[in-house]
Amino acid sequence: MTWRSLAIGTLISLIVVLSLPGVVPAPATACLTGLGPAAAPWAAPGPAVGRGPAANPGPTVDPGSTACIGPAPVSAASVSAGSTPTEPPATARAATPSRTAIPVQAAAASKAPNPSQAGPPSTGQSSGSGPAGAFNYTVAPGDDLNRLASRFRTKAAAIAAASGIPVGQTLYPGMVLRVPTTDPARVEPPLKAEAVPWDEVDALWAVGTVAQVTDIETGNVFYVMRRGGWAHADVEPVSAEDTATILSDYGGHYSWARRSVVVVVAGRRIAASQNFMPHGRKSLASNDFPGHFCIHFLGSTTHGSVYTSNGVPTLDPEHQRHVLQAVGH
Repeated sequence: MTWRSLAIGTLISLIVVLSLPGVVPAPATACLTGLGPAAAPWAAPGPAVGRGPAANPGPTVDPGSTACIGPAPVSAASVSAGSTPTEPPATARAATPSRTAIPVQAAAASKAPNPSQAGPPSTGQSSGSGPAGAFNYTVAPGDDLNRLASRFRTKAAAIAAASGIPVGQTLYPGMVLRVPTTDPARVEPPLKAEAVPWDEVDALWAVGTVAQVTDIETGNVFYVMRRGGWAHADVEPVSAEDTATILSDYGGHYSWARRSVVVVVAGRRIAASQNFMPHGRKSLASNDFPGHFCIHFLGSTTHGSVYTSNGVPTLDPEHQRHVLQAVGH
């Protein structure tokens, strides 16, 4: 049986049903279950004459889906006895859902995520803005924490915390700071103390300049100025606060006892040993320290003054032992 015979038979049946008494005609609606494009009557081969424009072959019903042409049927229950059904108002028609089946491809596309709402593709890397670490910076003349914070796009407090110093600390050329950074490529490990021969330290540390010193046992940080010394460094606390810090390391009293320290000079951490017995002359008037004290380095000796046991320049074994203990800190 061809589709033409089927269509004629369906039309005859419809005429017979409509001729029966009491049957209310409804707007015609035709539905077709698709078997593929070839099953649709408009897809039959042949010339396009009498079938509408060739450029508009008509709708295609995908296999397994149903297309209905015409308005939705009106139920008999909605028609009162003896009345004639009328077309629903425009608002009702607008609210009536379409009976046209959605192609499978369109349905799949409707469930796809909207690219404008989707997040960025995963790169496997964190997008956090927290610090990745810190790098080492050697203080230059004129530097202060606020300028450095602005220059390196961080905060003065962050630099101070990473460097183990107060926010209000005066910076001295040659000091080494730890500057936080979010750039992993700039991250550096902290510097470690090295044993540097005294002749080299003597050339690096100019008389009249300030160095940062750390006691490796207590972790206390203080500042001293080199006032002289040719066999080792003769130094003075920079301020009364520095004097009080060193005194706390010695239990509150002056002493010839050796202690391992790290002295930062010219951007280098140098292993050293100190005592804290005031002797000789002084240069700074307001540091509450009556004289100067000694800091020894690798290979340095005593001055051979009246303060030494033999009165001649001598390598002090205890100072050298404490110098080596400071290496790596």
